[in-house]
Amino acid sequence: MRVFELWKKMAVVVTAAVLLAGGAVSPLLVSAGEQLGQTDFENSVGLPWHIMESGTGQMDFEIKDGQYVITIVSPGGASRGGEDRWDCQFRHRGLKIVSGHQYRVRYEITPSNGGKYYTKIGNLAGDVEIWHNMSNGYDLGSTWDPIWIGANETKKVDLTFTAGQSMDVAEWAFHLGGDGQYTNGDCFPAGTVIKFDNMSLIDLTSDENDYVPAPVWDRANIVTNQVGYFSGSVKKATLINSSSGAIDFEVLDAGGKSVFQGKSVYKGMDADSGDPAHELDFSGLNTPGTYTIKASDGSESRAFDIDNSGKYSAMLYDSLNYFYQNRSGIAVESKYITSGDVNALARAAGHPSDNATIQQTWGYSGSSGSQDVTGGWYDAGDHGKYVVNGGISLWIMQNQYETAKFVGVESAYADGTMNIPENQNSYPDLLDEARWEMDWMMKMLVKDGDYKDMVYHKVHDQKWTGLALAPADDPQPRIILPPTTAATLNVSACAAQAARVWKGIDDTYAANCLDVAKRTYEAAKKHPSMYAPLEDEEGGGPYGDDNVTDEFYWAACELYITTGESGYLDDMKQSNFYLQVPTALNGGEAVGAYGSFDWGHVAALGDLSVCLNEKVWIPPCSAVR
Repeated sequence: MRVFELWKKMAVVVTAAVLLAGGAVSPLLVSAGEQLGQTDFENSVGLPWHIMESGTGQMDFEIKDGQYVITIVSPGGASRGGEDRWDCQFRHRGLKIVSGHQYRVRYEITPSNGGKYYTKIGNLAGDVEIWHNMSNGYDLGSTWDPIWIGANETKKVDLTFTAGQSMDVAEWAFHLGGDGQYTNGDCFPAGTVIKFDNMSLIDLTSDENDYVPAPVWDRANIVTNQVGYFSGSVKKATLINSSSGAIDFEVLDAGGKSVFQGKSVYKGMDADSGDPAHELDFSGLNTPGTYTIKASDGSESRAFDIDNSGKYSAMLYDSLNYFYQNRSGIAVESKYITSGDVNALARAAGHPSDNATIQQTWGYSGSSGSQDVTGGWYDAGDHGKYVVNGGISLWIMQNQYETAKFVGVESAYADGTMNIPENQNSYPDLLDEARWEMDWMMKMLVKDGDYKDMVYHKVHDQKWTGLALAPADDPQPRIILPPTTAATLNVSACAAQAARVWKGIDDTYAANCLDVAKRTYEAAKKHPSMYAPLEDEEGGGPYGDDNVTDEFYWAACELYITTGESGYLDDMKQSNFYLQVPTALNGGEAVGAYGSFDWGHVAALGDLSVCLNEKVWIPPCSAVR
């Protein structure tokens, strides 16, 4: 233990003894432990402390003069379409609280305007508290009122409490936001600058849960591929050296024998890292083994491997595992999680019965009442499920399988290759995951009325979901937004594509997908201009799109490939997107973005599918290929 750390431990123990003096207490014989990762911000680092905005709350922050400085841009709150004072939060997560342990809480807060704040230690969902600012002794049920503070007043708090229960994952949070059910008026007006300093949460009973900082990474002066190299492929490393002349280097095997020699090539200053970089090329070394590189300037790399073990395959399956972890309507189990802290990422089922109330907004709607839209993938932390964003994700996944089948490597996605619950059902695992979203998208169809077979645009919470709230802990009512032409054509295109990839695997399902694809395409033709607004801030992102000519082209392409029917080819030829792949995107939420497609610009997806399917090749496709 470093001298400073030992001194700090001793100081904490002495301080704790002083705090407890005056009563009939036993001497404190154990070390006290600091639970926080940052206390005084003197090193210009704020994390693990961070701000959190929900609803319509908005903040800026900076670390300045040894303080965490927050500016309230908008306090949020119910009167602005938000929820309550927790729309603006300053918090520290990753704390472990032990029942019966005594804790010391210290902090300093200085606002530029008078107001009030609420601070508490409790669970991440916000419904269980170990301690809060107005508890009377240890009576947590006394009151949940905020604390008043004057303009430019520095409130210095130093107190102790005994935890009444244990909590493996807790947070210390300050609520600084707007009005609501539990808050009469805003905590602080917009423009208020709030400074935090000298934060501390000390376990006076034990040091077993002290904050453990991440080890500082000591970078080697020769930087190699972090995963390793393949035999027979290009192999390069980077030497950090400001000399412009060539520098000798050698590669040593595990026994220290030199097996390759070369000279560096100076590449100049690297703009991203700010380092003077030399390139070391040892592509001529192909013998599998473990190696290090040494240079004549004394620099040395860490050990690395050369082999053909397929070490990068884990990246593919870990990436696909993201979709399993984002499933709605099913428990996410640790045994199916392939990377990270599998126990922390596992969670109970979110919205296992997702019945959403149909909204009569945007000037039109589908049926009234509610609709079962259980399943699918969550789009983000707000627990929304969006057809147009799910559509491009689903298309890419199905295209991934179709491409693998074209080049003869579909076995990479065979049953049993991915860690998902369906990996023993005799169907390709990649298609199993895609089907989870396809099934949900087909649940989004309007069932009857004038808009039958149109597709509802999205489903999400009635108000913005609080960030970092687990789906199973989400108490808000669910709403489903009206049908749109864009959403309808997304379902048509993806269902037509699904009909192709499932043919010969599950013909019944393929036929159902094709039926849905045709019905939704015809429905979109009947209602070609039902648009989601570009601005819609209630509960979820708008995903507005007022030009769906690209969606019509995409769906026509997918239907033509699957059916070969000339009517769909005629629709393709009448489109300005016919066999065109753009290099820039404009309109909707994209303005001058470089690229060929995104969720709102999907014409190129149709052309990519056409060029992948030989039976419908149109002459320019052979040139593209």
